[in-house]
Amino acid sequence: MNLLYQNKYRIGSIRLANRNYDEGCYFVTICCLDQDERLSLIEDNGVYLSKIGEIVREELLAMVKIRKNVELDEWVIMPNHVHMILKIRRDAINRVCTKKLNKMGCVPLNKNPMANQRSLGAIIRAFKAASSRKIRRKFSNLSFAWQPRFYESIIRNKDHFFRVKKYIEDNPKRWLENQNK
Repeated sequence: MNLLYQNKYRIGSIRLANRNYDEGCYFVTICCLDQDERLSLIEDNGVYLSKIGEIVREELLAMVKIRKNVELDEWVIMPNHVHMILKIRRDAINRVCTKKLNKMGCVPLNKNPMANQRSLGAIIRAFKAASSRKIRRKFSNLSFAWQPRFYESIIRNKDHFFRVKKYIEDNPKRWLENQNK
């Protein structure tokens, strides 16, 4: 597989080629570009959202209202990133074949599970676009952007689910501990 694309290194996908991301339970992390700390403030007694963080919260909640097949479980808006557990129900979505890769080692768009409008990738892409658009509209003199891509882990069982849930719940406390080192 060619590691260069247009003379730049290409980062391969962490997604499983034989999995459709249109159903399941996922631990998702989305980071602000350059780890910009504009979303919230963490203090001893809680997480306090900034005006930007409030827009992010509104868009998280809107995401599940708009998409009836999506459920938002545990989530937290940290100063420079968002953690969430997303559950996606299939609801009679057609599966996409992902067996063949193109010469670049990528799944062609017409066979790409992330191109499915109800896939995890499409859901996160829509959330990032809507929240960025609203932030830029409200704060026209502010440059805000999400980091390209996002981190995702498939939650495979109840034990994993509860470990991730605990991780998200404890994240503000760990943030404070790391700030105080």
